[in-house]
Amino acid sequence: FHIEVDVAGTSIEKLVNGADGKALSVYATNDQKGVQQFLQKMGLDPLEVVSVEEIAPQDEDGAVVLTTVEKLFTQYLDLFGKPTREFLKKLVPFAKDIMEKVKIAELTLERKTEDFQDRQARACTYADYIMEFPSLKIP
Repeated sequence: FHIEVDVAGTSIEKLVNGADGKALSVYATNDQKGVQQFLQKMGLDPLEVVSVEEIAPQDEDGAVVLTTVEKLFTQYLDLFGKPTREFLKKLVPFAKDIMEKVKIAELTLERKTEDFQDRQARACTYADYIMEFPSLKIP
């Protein structure tokens, strides 16, 4: 969505996108305690350094963008957002257990619309789905 905010005459006028004050960017982050709990449950090392060049802007061509796993899940990924059926379709190949694979795939079917909508109403997140299916091995 698009929101316009007039910052003319305020203390942030010169800080917003240079002296012109044409744009203000807002970046949401995930709850740090929630991220820490997720990482612990998933057995991930929050201090491990990983490359995020696929999702983070590079300052220079050929540069490698590195961050910690904790920062990746706090600042770059929408861990606590509401997934779509398309997300679930993409998740299926990563389930190693056949029963989990079937359960995930079924949630994408028309006949399971009510089950999926129930999960949406209960605000199931990406993290909820990933933790629900322990055989998922996402690279």
